[in-house]
Amino acid sequence: MAEQTTDDGITFGGWLKQRRNELGLTQHELAQALSISHIMLVKIEAGQRRPSSQMAGMLADFLRLPDDEREAFLVFARAGRPVAQLPSDASATRHDDATLRAPWRNTYAHRTNLPTPLTPLVGRDTDVAAVQNQLNQPSTRLLTLTGSPGIGKTRLALQVALGLVGQFDDGVYLVELAHVSDPDLVLPTIAQTLGLREFGGLEIGEQLRQYVQGRRMLLVLDNFEQVLDAAQLIMWLMEPSPWLKVLTTSREALHVRGEKRFPVQPLALPDVAQTEDLQSLAENPSVRLFVERARAVQPDFTLTPGNAQSVASICTRLEGLPLAIELAAARSGLFPPEAVLARLGRRLDLLTGGARDLPERQRTLRGTIEWSYDLLNEREQNLFRKLAVFVGGSTVEAVQALYDTEGDLATTDTLSALQSLIDKSLVGVSEGSREKQGLAREPRFTMLETITEYAFERLRENAEAEVIQERHALYVLGLLEEVEPRLLGPEQIAWLNKLDMEHDNIRAALTWALESKAAEIGLRLVGALRWFWTQRSHYTEGLRWAKAIVTMRGTEPRNAARARALWSAGVLAWLQGDPEVRPFIEESVSIWREVGDKRGLGHALHILGMATLQQGQPQMAHAIQLETVAVFRAAGDKLGLSLALPVLSNIMLALEDAGASDYHVGYGRHRALLEEAIQLARETGGMWVLALQLRGLGLIALRQGEYAEARSLFQESLALHWEMGTKHEAAATVADLGQLAQLEGDLEAAAELYEKSLGLFRECADKHGMVNTMAAVGGVALRLGDTSRAVDVLTTALEMVRDLGSLRYSLVALGALGWLMACLGQPARAAVLLSAVEAHYEAHHFLHPVAARMESERYRESARARVDEDTWQQEWARGSGMSVEQALQFASQSLTLIGG
Repeated sequence: MAEQTTDDGITFGGWLKQRRNELGLTQHELAQALSISHIMLVKIEAGQRRPSSQMAGMLADFLRLPDDEREAFLVFARAGRPVAQLPSDASATRHDDATLRAPWRNTYAHRTNLPTPLTPLVGRDTDVAAVQNQLNQPSTRLLTLTGSPGIGKTRLALQVALGLVGQFDDGVYLVELAHVSDPDLVLPTIAQTLGLREFGGLEIGEQLRQYVQGRRMLLVLDNFEQVLDAAQLIMWLMEPSPWLKVLTTSREALHVRGEKRFPVQPLALPDVAQTEDLQSLAENPSVRLFVERARAVQPDFTLTPGNAQSVASICTRLEGLPLAIELAAARSGLFPPEAVLARLGRRLDLLTGGARDLPERQRTLRGTIEWSYDLLNEREQNLFRKLAVFVGGSTVEAVQALYDTEGDLATTDTLSALQSLIDKSLVGVSEGSREKQGLAREPRFTMLETITEYAFERLRENAEAEVIQERHALYVLGLLEEVEPRLLGPEQIAWLNKLDMEHDNIRAALTWALESKAAEIGLRLVGALRWFWTQRSHYTEGLRWAKAIVTMRGTEPRNAARARALWSAGVLAWLQGDPEVRPFIEESVSIWREVGDKRGLGHALHILGMATLQQGQPQMAHAIQLETVAVFRAAGDKLGLSLALPVLSNIMLALEDAGASDYHVGYGRHRALLEEAIQLARETGGMWVLALQLRGLGLIALRQGEYAEARSLFQESLALHWEMGTKHEAAATVADLGQLAQLEGDLEAAAELYEKSLGLFRECADKHGMVNTMAAVGGVALRLGDTSRAVDVLTTALEMVRDLGSLRYSLVALGALGWLMACLGQPARAAVLLSAVEAHYEAHHFLHPVAARMESERYRESARARVDEDTWQQEWARGSGMSVEQALQFASQSLTLIGG
């Protein structure tokens, strides 16, 4: 009697025939495999016979059914239809593919061995959705999650897999490979996970391949990095199984056909400067993770105004690395966040003690990184250790400089090892940037700080640290000495941007030179950094480094390297108004005289003259600058002479402004000095110096009221700067054109030019130039009645000069704030600020820009007319006695008073 079918049409005989065809077997072949007659199989498939219990068991063995499905399958075979369709449960019918392929399973939940996470996955919602979407694409068969140690690949894979259980009818399985180091054991480990047992003489890999064939299944292969040679075995397993998908986690991609990759990134970082809004901060993924894990050890832990900054800083210092954040949060039971933050200097020692149910390597950050290090070959380990000396990244050339060997073979080996570290997620790579001036784009290589710390420990253990750090410092020195002359050339901004990228490496080289007492290297570093430090407004930092190096033991020998470093320190001290400027420059002058280098002597005298003027000794400054000019003439240094002549003119102008009649030579003499400097610059082909002197002559014409000539000179200077690409100097010249427009009474044009200049200085990251131009922007805004703009820009200028600590630019900002006070009906406060500025200008013999001087005079008279004379004199005297710091504090209080 033929077996009955249900509405679904699912019968055991019909299913068996379909499955046999899927396996590519004839009835004779299957009958022979089951040791039954051909006619018996024909009748079973036709529904005329049902298999005996023994025969059904043999069939279950042949089909390699998992143990937990065996009972349901036997019932299906003996009853002829699924359990859910038996009379006792006739309403529970299904009409999906799972029923057709495994009808005995329709009363079972989807099969999986995935563990249920005990803690929520924080901050990965977008990643989970992206990975699931990728796996749902028909074209995706193999997807690898890659990323650095501790990045959270395993946890992400588990969350992704849990969300897909319902979409893989034949199961979703986690296969742990952490303890598997032999690639040949990967397939047996998968088979064991699936509950397969070897039988019938078939090799277990072949049995596994037949088992997954035709099944809709997802395998999650965790920690594949140590068995990468098994990648081809995985491809072999997948070839006959169109519905099998594999999700792997690995610090390195498998590099096989059809593989798709998903790089797992660190969690988003909070803005440590914006921690007042606790609600927004608490929504940041890194902060959320820290708070969640901190509550596991301290249930009442909350984000408060008192700890918000520390929590945000911890997450930032740990670079959004989930394992590191979790381990740091686990310390909340012992330390408050500020104490945890203070201990992060040795993060690998602090970040220990993870949950006991985690693998040992995940219970400490060091263990996690060590796991990856141990998988590297000797060449890769060697490079990994060397990379620890870089701070903020490196280039291919920089990496190669760490090796003692040269040539194509060494370069090839280095690149190969570097690529391998990138593939293993221990090194990150970015394209870098390309500047408009045409510098080639070059890749930049970085390591997370936590990984760098571990690498440096290994570097020290191998007694390599001193040698590699010295090579690193020599590479930085070579780069600086190559780039320095180009900082005044056509690609100025591009080269400055390149040094910006290397700034942390520069600091690391200086630190090593100090700690190792590497005198010669330290002195040369300081000497080569003068233009970078000044053009990028690193005055305070540069002076601190320079002082530390030139006063370091071992730098006493009086040679050119020391003289140049002292000159660099002197320039920075002069720009900062530092009283210690003269000893640096005077020693530099003395050494240059001893070694007989007239060019070096001329440049040192040049700065000494300006520093002497700043310190209130204009007559001595004049004498020094006359010697400077004479030295350059004797040396035949036309370029140096072209720089010195305008300074001589400026010193003479300062003397004339101070009323020193003995030095009054008239503007004709000043013009002659500038014109000679211009001619020398033309002869030497020094476009940058030529543009500089054209601007200087334009400023002389401006002081004389020769506006048309000034405009012509400024425009010629600006054209040269645009041609060279020297944006920094172009910004200053655009501001000069703004000053000219202001003196001519065209305030709208002046405002437009000043704003353009401010934008250029901002692009150059020149804070000093920005302050200078902000003062001008604020002054014109006041004249145009735009008080709001003036308050905004001058408040910003005040904040910037307090950080910069520059005497000259502090006075510029204070002068503009004096104008603001006068406009806002605060004449007494205007008197204090204007008086303080005037007193310091006179004391230091600074030349006051023409437009700014006229504005100060106008506002002084306006304010004086609005207050009684006794009050005016009292406040004026008060300001005259203030230090610059006191005046800045007074200006800040004044802005607070008016609500600025």
